[in-house]
Amino acid sequence: MVLYLLTYRGVLCHQARDLFSAGSVANPKNDDEGGVYIERALKLLETDMKKAALELDDALFVEYWGESCPPEKRIARWLEKADEVAKGWKPSESLFIE
Repeated sequence: MVLYLLTYRGVLCHQARDLFSAGSVANPKNDDEGGVYIERALKLLETDMKKAALELDDALFVEYWGESCPPEKRIARWLEKADEVAKGWKPSESLFIE
C-alpha cells in the first residue's frame, strides 16, 4: 500500500504500518473475541477492498499480480491468491461472504 500511495498518488504515509498492524485496527471494539488477527482486520476493510477492485487501473494488477484481471473478477482472484499463502485459515471461507 505504501508503494502504491507514493508511486501513483504522490503521498508519503509514514504511519502506514500502524494503520494495518496496530491492535485497535483489527479489534476496534476491544472485545477480545480472539480469532485470526489478519482475518478480523480484512473483514473491516471488505467494503473498501470491493471499491478498490472495481476502480483501480488494470495496470496495477498487471504490475503486482503479473496478470490482467477484469474488475468484476478481482475479488475472486484475490481470494484464490490469498488461499494459496494463508496459514492457519482459508480467506475464501470467511471473507466476502454475502
